Amino acid sequence: MDVDLRTMVTKLLMELDGPRGEDAFCALRDVPEALPLVAEAFEHERDGARRESLIHCLWQFRDMKALPTLSAALHDADDRVWKEALDGIVTLGGDVALRVLEEARDSAGKDPTGKVKREWIEEAIRQVQEDRACGQV
Repeated sequence: MDVDLRTMVTKLLMELDGPRGEDAFCALRDVPEALPLVAEAFEHERDGARRESLIHCLWQFRDMKALPTLSAALHDADDRVWKEALDGIVTLGGDVALRVLEEARDSAGKDPTGKVKREWIEEAIRQVQEDRACGQV
């Protein structure tokens, strides 16, 4: 990977939650090659608020390559993170997103605290199905 790209993305990621956060967000979104670096940053981030920001940034690429990370984020312990991942998956939509949501719903059913999460996932499934029915995805 290009060292200059990695350096630029690292700098922009550090600015995401600062006063220039919106500028950093827009700059990242305009560089499709940054997607794997944003996904990598999410995998290593411990802070819930930062993970939420990274997931938001990731799905804004509007690229199905973000789906594996969004799928993984559905299992995040922080409500903000998995809810943001749901938004991203619904936005990407399509058959693959629907399968990801159905798998997440099934695994949430095994968790005794998963009732609320399962309800959110069910709503996301309905949204993706409606979008497909309307021919939007």
